[in-house]
Amino acid sequence: MNTLTQIVYASRATFPLSANPYQVEPEVTDILQKARANNRNKRLVGVLCFGNGYFLQCLEGDINEINGLLEVLKKDTRHTDIKILSNKHIHQKSFLKWHMKYTGVGSDIQAILQQHKLKSFNPYQFNDVVLESIIQHLATA
Repeated sequence: MNTLTQIVYASRATFPLSANPYQVEPEVTDILQKARANNRNKRLVGVLCFGNGYFLQCLEGDINEINGLLEVLKKDTRHTDIKILSNKHIHQKSFLKWHMKYTGVGSDIQAILQQHKLKSFNPYQFNDVVLESIIQHLATA
């Protein structure tokens, strides 16, 4: 029996960041291409948000597939300090159209951060309310 799960984690990039805030780093592009192909095969969906050198990723799907992917992610040298921010059973997927949606930290995310009196995008500082606000926004944007 499949157990539908949503896991959200934060991590820090280990690669140098571009000086151009509008450029997507080649490492992020590579991560997205591989994630979209792999997630399609594993029937996983989700979103990857990247900004200020931090990743925030939400994955949804079968718990066994997600746990297997987390083991692979822990070995990926493009990021470090993986911290699970949320792990819960869900009744339906939020990102049905996206094997891996991508967003940077644009004005919409900045507005959510300001609303919660946060000055910058750092998922390690998010409480449950901020995290839920961002994930809900990303699921509907």
